[in-house]
Amino acid sequence: EPQVQAMAAGLRCVLPEGVLAELRGLLRPGEIAQLISGLDDISVDDWERHAAYAHGLSRGSELVAWFWRVVRGWASTPEER
Repeated sequence: EPQVQAMAAGLRCVLPEGVLAELRGLLRPGEIAQLISGLDDISVDDWERHAAYAHGLSRGSELVAWFWRVVRGWASTPEER
């Protein structure tokens, strides 16, 4: 219970009460949790396909290639890679 109260207090610091009330009316608790904590499984291939680049970077940039190698190294299962 104290953890939930702390989370609620933190959300009220960054989201107006009206927005929180609207979210409670639109989303189930599991959907709100997903918005806060993200997905359990992330497809790195899907993420890479939909990535947008800026500031002179592109899909073929050496830095971008390095980034995706690192991310794939962090993936815990072959499906995530």
